[in-house]
Amino acid sequence: MTISAIILVILSAFLHAIKVLLLKKSKNKEVFAFIYNGIGFVVLLPVVFIGPKVLLNIDLNGLVICAASGFLHFLFALFQAKSLKSEELSIVYPIMRSYPILVLPLGILILGEECSPIAIIGIILVVFGVYIVNMSKLDLKNLMEPLNGIIKGGRAWALLAMVAISFLTIVDKLGIDIMRPEKYLIIHTIFTVIFYAVYILMVFGVKSIK
Repeated sequence: MTISAIILVILSAFLHAIKVLLLKKSKNKEVFAFIYNGIGFVVLLPVVFIGPKVLLNIDLNGLVICAASGFLHFLFALFQAKSLKSEELSIVYPIMRSYPILVLPLGILILGEECSPIAIIGIILVVFGVYIVNMSKLDLKNLMEPLNGIIKGGRAWALLAMVAISFLTIVDKLGIDIMRPEKYLIIHTIFTVIFYAVYILMVFGVKSIK
């Protein structure tokens, strides 16, 4: 991996953490998540007008992948917002971001990728770290605490968010493999906003966006 790629990954992680922090502080987290996805769509609009060919020449397979990506993006944003309603950020965020636990086996099964021993060790450490974070105390009495708490409340939503982003990662890889990144980004963002808009209008109504 090049230095520029490493810098972009670190910057992306930093910006994502800020976004989640703002989401946690927001009053209506689901509406807030819809708004920031909508802002992302607006930011991409100039690309559509400057280069209209970006949206052209997409086959059915590409359209289906973009729709699947948009739906999974919507689910992840929704589950993330719900998880932050009833649980501390320091608890649910590590759960949501531990998606490499699922991405690794999914990558092997769906993409045919290979797995190194170092990658397996890394995944084990991630699982161990997330488990420890969800323990109130490091003793044998609380050993089963994370398993008891993961199936309810904000932690359950965080787990669903982790599953959503795991499959999303695989779908994004398939999409980038068959089309230009900017085209894929624009089209799946359109689908994300559409899915989320339908949800917001059905659950909260138009007034919630004002």
